[in-house]
Amino acid sequence: MPGSSTTLLRWSNVELQLGRTVIGVNSYGFPNRVWHVPVETYRDHWERLLGGDRWGGTPRIVHTFKLGQGMQARPMPARADRGRDLVRPLAKKAAASVVRILCDGKQTCLGTVLTKDGLIATKASELTGKITCRLDGGEEPEARRVRVLEKHDLALLQVESEGLVPVRWAECERAEIGRWVVVPGPAGELLGVGVVGVERLAAPLQIGALGAQFGADVTAAARIEAVAARSPATQSGLQPGDVITAVDGKKTPAIRDVLRELSGRPPDSQITLRVGRGEESLEREVRLGQVGGRRAVRVVPQGGAQIVIMRPGSGRSPASKRQDGFPEVFQHEARIRPSDCGTPLIGLDGRALGISISRISGPASYGLPAGVIAAEVAK
Repeated sequence: MPGSSTTLLRWSNVELQLGRTVIGVNSYGFPNRVWHVPVETYRDHWERLLGGDRWGGTPRIVHTFKLGQGMQARPMPARADRGRDLVRPLAKKAAASVVRILCDGKQTCLGTVLTKDGLIATKASELTGKITCRLDGGEEPEARRVRVLEKHDLALLQVESEGLVPVRWAECERAEIGRWVVVPGPAGELLGVGVVGVERLAAPLQIGALGAQFGADVTAAARIEAVAARSPATQSGLQPGDVITAVDGKKTPAIRDVLRELSGRPPDSQITLRVGRGEESLEREVRLGQVGGRRAVRVVPQGGAQIVIMRPGSGRSPASKRQDGFPEVFQHEARIRPSDCGTPLIGLDGRALGISISRISGPASYGLPAGVIAAEVAK
C-alpha cells in the first residue's frame, strides 16, 4: 500500500489517514451519502459498549418478498440518523444561547447571545423593518442595531434584558478540517450536524451584471454603446444609444455613477433605471444577472479542496440571499435552512466554533469563525 500521508485506509469499518487521528466510524450509508459516528462518542461510552449495552433506537420491521416463499418480515437495524441522538444533548444545552430574530413579527433568522446583558450576533442581510428577539422565556423585546459589518454580513443587536446565557467560544484559532459541527435551535432541537470540510476560505464577491457596454471615459454621460445578447439589458428593452440617468431614483450623471450603483447590487437584484432615449424619458425594470457561476469549495477524497462552479439554480435546497463576499469563513456540511443562519456552531466539546452565516448553493454552509466575531466585538 502506498506510504503517502494522504492515502485513505478502510479497515474494520474505521476510516483514518496515515499519520492522522481517527475522527469517526462508518455507521450507515447509501451510494451517495454516508453517516459517521464521532470517535468521541465511542470514547465516552466505551465501558457500556464493552458490556454489550444497547441504546439510542428501536428495531423496525421490514417486509420482503422472495419467490416461492411469499412475504416475509424481518427486523431492520435502527436508522443511522438515530446516531444523531448522541449529539442532541449538545444542541439542547446550547439552546440557552440561541434566540429567534423577528422582523415585523415574522421570524427571519436566529441569533447568538454574546453577553448576559443582551448583545446578540446575527446575519445582517436578513434584517428588515422592526426587529425583535424572542427569548427563552417567551419575552420579545425590541432590538436595536449596535453595529453592522457589511463585509462579514454580521449584525450586532442589543436588547434590554438581563441574565441571558452567553455562548462559550472554542479556544482553537480556527475550525480544523474534520471537526464535528452541531447546529442547535432555540428550543433545544438539533437543526443539523456535519463535519468541517474547509477550515479557511475567502468567498469572492459576485456582482450583479447588467450586460450593457459603456464608453471608456467614466466621467461622460452613461450612454450605452452595446448590449449583450440574452442579457438583463436586452430582456428589459435597453438599446444602444440609451442614456441611463438614474438608478432606483438616484441620479447618475456619469458612467462612474452608474457603475458605483451597480457594484453594490448582487445577482438577482431588481432595479429601476431612468433612461433617456432621444426626446423620451423611460423607466425600465431590470433584474440583474450573474457572470459565470458562483464559486463553491468541494473537498476531494485525495485530500485538499478544489473550486467548483455552482450555476444559478443548481442547488436543490434553498440558499441564503447572500452567499459571497466574505473575507473569511469556514465551510461545513451541516445542511441547514437559510432561516437558521445566525445560530452558533457547536463543537463536540460544547463550545462554539463560530456562527452560521450562509447556506450556499449545494450541500454545504458557511460559518463565520469565532475569532472574527470576538475581534469585532472587542472593537
